[in-house]
Amino acid sequence: MADLVQRVKEIVLRPRAAWAAINTEPTTTAALYVQYIAPLAGLSALARLIGVAVVGFPVIARPPFWTVLVWATLYFVFELLAVDVIAFVIDWLGPRLGCPECEGQPRHMQALKIAAYARTPLWIAGLLMIIPTLQVVALVVGGIYSAYLLWLGIPELMRAPKHRIPVYTFLTVVAAAGVYGLIRILVNAILAMAFGFAVDARDYS
Repeated sequence: MADLVQRVKEIVLRPRAAWAAINTEPTTTAALYVQYIAPLAGLSALARLIGVAVVGFPVIARPPFWTVLVWATLYFVFELLAVDVIAFVIDWLGPRLGCPECEGQPRHMQALKIAAYARTPLWIAGLLMIIPTLQVVALVVGGIYSAYLLWLGIPELMRAPKHRIPVYTFLTVVAAAGVYGLIRILVNAILAMAFGFAVDARDYS
């Protein structure tokens, strides 16, 4: 846990130095998921659960606890899958954008590092969902800072030339927004089929 907290502090407070260290840091997909992605995604999902099922909104009736529990669990599972999907997009975009530095190398691990560590501000913002009225501000700030981390991480880990960084970052952000938008649709569709109604994504996601 101490290592997790330290890495979160580094990537949020000293991102350039953190990316430089991450670039040469040996790891595996399993280690990254177990030691970093799953704990942060899990804490964010737990904050969602408490915020919606226990704290609630001042003028909105709280949904049944078991519905919210399933909702938070689904978000957690899809979050784990989404990180790898975004990593695939980052890896796939490199050579398509004419980045010769990205070709001929085992880059998926580097792309997974970017997808995971750049997501950190949004996971931290997710913790603030324990107070649902703060969610919009938290997600906006977290999203902006995540995009900034992508901007710094892509050239460091993927060796993208400077003139390709804007389009590389933009396309990654668009892809990530699409993935998480799809998650919202899927989660609420599953809840609607299972319980006959969905936790309103506009209010709780």
